[in-house]
Amino acid sequence: MSVFRFNPDTFTFEQKAGDLQAISVGLADNGEEMVWGINFDGDVFRFNSLTQLFENIPGIKLASISNPGSQGDIWGLDSDSNIFAFSVTSQRFVQIPGKLAMIVNGGLIDPALLLLCYKVGAFPVR
Repeated sequence: MSVFRFNPDTFTFEQKAGDLQAISVGLADNGEEMVWGINFDGDVFRFNSLTQLFENIPGIKLASISNPGSQGDIWGLDSDSNIFAFSVTSQRFVQIPGKLAMIVNGGLIDPALLLLCYKVGAFPVR
């Protein structure tokens, strides 16, 4: 699917390069837009607000992504229900023990809290 971004100055939607099958949007504490997406091959992309382009995050294939709490927590699941968290330090996704069928970031409650739906396996949350 094509990706569009709303331009509040012109009140129009502007098409961005690339196609995504899933997208997740939120705001960081500093007000920065946090936009992440997954294409049809499972490649993960992060929107760079300076370049106005989606940048590939190498080394990971995800089936779903949940973005972010106010601290920018990004969580994802691969096609085998394995859990991954994005490390700001390494700029990579790190596997977390356990498996889930669905993951939703609970940023409105506590940035570190995950609402776990249809839990498949147990794992420690931080």
